[in-house]
Amino acid sequence: MLTLHSNFFLPDAPGRIHGLVEALCRSENRIFYRTERTSCREYKADMHSLFRLVRVLRGSYIYTICRNDEIRKITLCPGDVLFCARQGTTRAHLEKNSGTVMLTLSFFPQFIRFLISETLEQEGQTVAHHYWYHTNRPLSEAGWNVLHALNALSQTSEEFPSLFDLVRFLFRHCDESLAGDTAQGRTRALMTYQRINAYLTENLHRHINRESVARKMKLSPSHVSKLFRQFGDQSFNQTLRRMRLELALDLLRENVLSVKEIADQCGFSSPGYFIETFRNSFGKSPGDYRLN
Repeated sequence: MLTLHSNFFLPDAPGRIHGLVEALCRSENRIFYRTERTSCREYKADMHSLFRLVRVLRGSYIYTICRNDEIRKITLCPGDVLFCARQGTTRAHLEKNSGTVMLTLSFFPQFIRFLISETLEQEGQTVAHHYWYHTNRPLSEAGWNVLHALNALSQTSEEFPSLFDLVRFLFRHCDESLAGDTAQGRTRALMTYQRINAYLTENLHRHINRESVARKMKLSPSHVSKLFRQFGDQSFNQTLRRMRLELALDLLRENVLSVKEIADQCGFSSPGYFIETFRNSFGKSPGDYRLN
């Protein structure tokens, strides 16, 4: 069955989502983790550098997740939370059911993305509508600390009764990021620039460049460069290289993946090019950085 997707910017999101997030702070259900372990690499890797919280609002979603070296399917029902760990997760097989509404919070360094996804059956086809909004502010420092705590807990096999307190705390801080937020003053050019940065962050594991991103965004390569000159402090290529190196630093600190795997998951064309770029930027090889 063909699934059709459409994406819409949600300019009045702060007011519409505020009440929704406030309600989520009061509800309590189950928490699941989606995190890659060594034995899960038989699944197609989908490396991303973002923390995500997924919450089903209506209907149900079926995910295939990797948890503590075990692959299993879970059904997310209204109120359930799926925490997607930041490092090296695999792409979960997702079965979409008609009439399902889901909220996904993705935590970027510069902003929080609220994404409401709704699936409908229309003339024998599954149609998925996605409504997104990027906040003007990133998550607070306290919120990031909670994300890192959840990430650490996701690596254990224990269950902690305070997990929902952490999740509720996180939802409240997301709500605070929405407080007073407005889409007024945001030009189409600025929103396009934000979308490109979000796309880069989510696709660092792919061999992307200015031309491929321009095609994805239906822009000319020169226009992409113009946006980075207008709103950024680095060129497109400099920004992409910085993002890849920052992700590599995080993965080296975690000391789970080999240098070759990190090079691949950060989108470098070869381990040799990764090592050369890393040494030119930091004055030492990835291996030496990891030892220190």
